[in-house]
Amino acid sequence: QLTRVVKCAVYDYVIDKGLMDAMMCDEGWNGAVDKYLEHVAQVLGSRGDSNDNDNEGNKGKFILVSYKLNSSMREYLQCAGDAMGIQWQFDIKDKSNGRVSFSIGQFL
Repeated sequence: QLTRVVKCAVYDYVIDKGLMDAMMCDEGWNGAVDKYLEHVAQVLGSRGDSNDNDNEGNKGKFILVSYKLNSSMREYLQCAGDAMGIQWQFDIKDKSNGRVSFSIGQFL
């Protein structure tokens, strides 16, 4: 659990460079990835106090650097994102290429 390892309750960004790729190599990976995204959501909780209108209710961003995401993986992350309140931008222009996907999940 990320909240056990990470003592600070809230971060602006979580950067994943290869962890999700490694998790997807195991059988039953979708359950592990769902759990991982839930824990990422916990450490990217709401920021800002109620007097700061610019930050009120904002949540952090999940930066995913992985092998090129195929259509089924994008679909899976999109469905998981819909269920968890994550809006994904896949293959950010000028940061992705034929082998690497640079994607951002914005927690809403």
